[in-house]
Amino acid sequence: MKISDYIAQYESKHDEGARIAARLLDIGQDRRASAILSCGTYTRGTECPECGAFHVYSTSLCRDRLCPVCAWKSSRRLFYRAVAAIQTLELEYSHQYLHCVLTLQHSKGDCLRDHLNVLTRAYGRFRRFSAMKSVDGSLRSIEITHGEHGFHPHIHAILTVPRAAAHITEDAVRDAWRRALDSEYSPQVNLAEAYSDDAADDVFSAVAEACKYALKPGMLPELDDADLREFIDAVRGVRMVSSDGAVKRYLQVAAMQPPQKSGECPECGAHRWQRHVALIYDYETGSLNEGAPL
Repeated sequence: MKISDYIAQYESKHDEGARIAARLLDIGQDRRASAILSCGTYTRGTECPECGAFHVYSTSLCRDRLCPVCAWKSSRRLFYRAVAAIQTLELEYSHQYLHCVLTLQHSKGDCLRDHLNVLTRAYGRFRRFSAMKSVDGSLRSIEITHGEHGFHPHIHAILTVPRAAAHITEDAVRDAWRRALDSEYSPQVNLAEAYSDDAADDVFSAVAEACKYALKPGMLPELDDADLREFIDAVRGVRMVSSDGAVKRYLQVAAMQPPQKSGECPECGAHRWQRHVALIYDYETGSLNEGAPL
């Protein structure tokens, strides 16, 4: 990512954060609104003189789970680690990657917190069923959307399975998920291959679906006060993203990789002096500008 791309992304997320902060002020959450408005306003990084890539190594984050800046940064970090983990699995084993969407029945007026509890517990049961034993690792996130039927939480998951596991079909997944939900309702399930020899890049878009920030901050300004309060209360303490099995092990390995040597670009590996850059947010102009590094 170039510096200009980073600035454009940050300013877009900061504008989104400002809209969320305005709604938080409406319901009396002033301190939380202030934290989101000040998130990421000072960033330090290096720019590679060879490829122009910008690498952030320090930034002022508020770590509020409603903050779009924090959500953007955490989802990017998870994405790169997940891609590294899956690439390692591909080198060491013959795996296929399935993108799975799991839903549950919902209607307007349902309790969002109850649905989130149902999803997380059902996914644990789903992974333990004998029909899913050949799935040796997964990465899942809960995504929440909102429409005319109220909140709609659902799961995006990447399942890693040996290529010989032909029994992992959409019908098998749907049956296992119905049993996990302990419901007579036949849930909507979508299962698609996320990697193939003909379209190797498919895995990246599928991983992005499972890694993207699950809380959909962009929808928050559109909620009325009652729905906004329910959303905030419902997601408190809920683990929105998790992994298991081989994927979890390789994610941990990716997270523990040593930092790049000083003067080495993580993107292209160039051994040239990296230019240190500081980006400072100007509240008057609403822009992120380059300043002197501290």
